[in-house]
Amino acid sequence: MASNRLQKVGGLVDLYMAEVAPDSFLKPSKFLALATALPEGARDSHDSLYLAINMYIQVHDKLGEEEKMQICCAISTKKLSPERCKQLAQNSKRDSCSVVEDGRLGARLEEMQWRLQELEMACWKMQRQMAKMTKTKSSSPTVSRSLPRLCS
Repeated sequence: MASNRLQKVGGLVDLYMAEVAPDSFLKPSKFLALATALPEGARDSHDSLYLAINMYIQVHDKLGEEEKMQICCAISTKKLSPERCKQLAQNSKRDSCSVVEDGRLGARLEEMQWRLQELEMACWKMQRQMAKMTKTKSSSPTVSRSLPRLCS
């Protein structure tokens, strides 16, 4: 019950951050304090946080790279939806923190691609076996191939 309440607070904080992000007078330190005020478990997803941070960085185009990096490090790419990860990867304003996390994502993506190839190979083998089994069954419909023949 307590984590559910904390997640509701996290959602409200993210909505508030999206509301104040366009404020050109909001200092980076204050915005960062909002972004990092909640514990890790307060957000199931960092999509809303990403949108608020992205908006803040777009409005505050005079931010230094270090300030951008500090703010962007509040985002965990592990908690971003695939759509937001794709958007982050395409974003030309991303910083070194995002690049480091994208490197981790790249490694995970590579592992998943290898696993996909393994599964495709297993699927292909099973399809061949099924084709052989159905071919054998169609050639002798009265004889059951599931039991070994004891007499010829």
